[in-house]
Amino acid sequence: MRVRKYKVTARPQTVRRRTARIRMAAVAAVAAVFCFFAARKAADAAGRAVNSVEWAKWRLAAVDAGGVPEDSRQAVLKLAALPQGSEVTSSDARGLEGKIASVFPELRGVSVRRGWASRTLSVSAGRRQPCARVLLGASTAYMDERGEIYGAEPSPPPELLAVALPAGSRARVFRPETAAMLKSISAFESELPAKPVLVAADRGETSFRLRLADGAVVEWGGSAHTAEKIARLAQVYGKARERFAGPYKINMKYFEDGRILLSR
Repeated sequence: MRVRKYKVTARPQTVRRRTARIRMAAVAAVAAVFCFFAARKAADAAGRAVNSVEWAKWRLAAVDAGGVPEDSRQAVLKLAALPQGSEVTSSDARGLEGKIASVFPELRGVSVRRGWASRTLSVSAGRRQPCARVLLGASTAYMDERGEIYGAEPSPPPELLAVALPAGSRARVFRPETAAMLKSISAFESELPAKPVLVAADRGETSFRLRLADGAVVEWGGSAHTAEKIARLAQVYGKARERFAGPYKINMKYFEDGRILLSR
């Protein structure tokens, strides 16, 4: 069977339309590239112009530390004081944040913001609540309510518990549950049979040891059920005193199983 071959030829008007479309696409591509570079050059020129005019610079009119706790406000204002009319950049503001946080470790979340309308430098921060003293060799740090360790406390409450870290440990962040336990023990100190003087923590914060002023040692167990443990410890102490003199060794690691072990 013989196969016929056919030759397909485009009409002249079709060829012209295709050629016109290709030319238009090429012109559009060239125009887009030109517009891109022209816009970039114009933006750079505008940026230089804005930076060169006086009104675009942030100049200080006042410093406000109303967002800082009252007991630290005046000292923060003194540290943040700058001559009126000083130019303050965003980098300057961040640097001031770090400086305030370093000088006042008892403050948390230090923020320094520039008000463009008022030209006021606003400083704000929260106040850490100390829950315990952390013994670090010859020095002392503090633990706040979130379990974070900070270096200094200007007015520590006298009833703060002392926490001893395991040998070789460095200052670190404790769990919030640990901070809550220590805060509760300090709050219910009057209900304990003797004044708590030291809490020793293991590396995983899974078990704690409480030393009392009368020489008793309490294997406290975990950080849960603090109020119940305090109440039960007072009862156990009362019964122990009826039987023999102290100091006592009390094991509350099995508290959740309903067992408390007592010995001398």
